[in-house]
Amino acid sequence: MPGTGRLHEPVPVTIRLTNTSTQPIEVYFVGREITFDIVVRGENGATVWRRLEGKTVQTVLQVRRFQPNETLELTDSWTPTTTGRFTVEGVVVGDAESLTTNPTQVLIVSR
Repeated sequence: MPGTGRLHEPVPVTIRLTNTSTQPIEVYFVGREITFDIVVRGENGATVWRRLEGKTVQTVLQVRRFQPNETLELTDSWTPTTTGRFTVEGVVVGDAESLTTNPTQVLIVSR
């Protein structure tokens, strides 16, 4: 994700999950297509956009085996409607727990 975006233009967001161990691992995801959310918060910490807001999540369980150093990328975009500094986090929905990315800052400027 870029550090700066423009008002009313899509800001691409990519979530990467990498098996950094030396052994294969199994990860349990929710949904036929892996369910993930993108949460955007304003400077005051309030949520201004969520990818899954108002969407129904499938309760289908998906087991995925990751080989060492294998990476899964999940992508989408957010189109900002106001300028300012925002915090963006990715959340991959799992069976027992969700995986959350470290927060990333993005500055949205006018055209």
